[in-house]
Amino acid sequence: MEEVEILKISDGAASAEKDVVSVERPFTIYLFKTETATLLCSPSNLKELAAGFLFSSGIINKASDLKEITLDESAGRCWVETPDKMSAPNAEMLAKRMYTSGCGKGVLFYSAADLVSLSKNESGLKIRASEITNLVSQMNAMSIEFKKTGGTHSASFAVKGKVEVFMEDIGRHNAVDKVIGGCLLGGLDMNAGILFTTGRASSEILFKTAKCGTPVLVSGSAPTDQAVKIALNAGITLIGFARGKRLNVYSGKERVIL
Repeated sequence: MEEVEILKISDGAASAEKDVVSVERPFTIYLFKTETATLLCSPSNLKELAAGFLFSSGIINKASDLKEITLDESAGRCWVETPDKMSAPNAEMLAKRMYTSGCGKGVLFYSAADLVSLSKNESGLKIRASEITNLVSQMNAMSIEFKKTGGTHSASFAVKGKVEVFMEDIGRHNAVDKVIGGCLLGGLDMNAGILFTTGRASSEILFKTAKCGTPVLVSGSAPTDQAVKIALNAGITLIGFARGKRLNVYSGKERVIL
């Protein structure tokens, strides 16, 4: 966060004041020496962001695909190595990208056809509605930067009523990728818990959820029609408008109990 000087106008009166804003920086990810993506993000938890982005974009498939992550935080750069150098993206992979509905220009290294060929999530996980709303309250309480700036999204991964990984970022995709990367690097099984986001639940967020094998996605905002269709096809419980003590279940209602 950075402090800036502003002119504040309220009820017809103006005053010079100071305000706090979120920091935005470019972050470039290299797979070996190949520039893979440049993300506009909050400059924190960058190793987790790199790992999560590469995983959710389909470039790596498991934690063991990450041999080494070298971070130059001051330059906003990161070099990732995998055990098999053939894992470096080739021209065909780099050409197979789909730009997302996120702020700026998000990207997934998948085609639209990949989004409809997802395997069905058969998890028997059950969760009480009250536990979901309690976890949303936990995440909101942890969203310190948002409370100060109003300029970030939050995401988290929870297991058995406890938030295990929490992240904030100026981008909703980045926040989710940071959580995914935190789970990968921390050895957490994402099949056994719930993914939360304060951002809109669009198709690419559902795809990230499906890639992780996570059976439940909870959003504090609205889903899109494509997100609902993907959730139904992929066997994911999709919950939107989780605010206070209310929520809407758009798919997978059998996992939610009162």
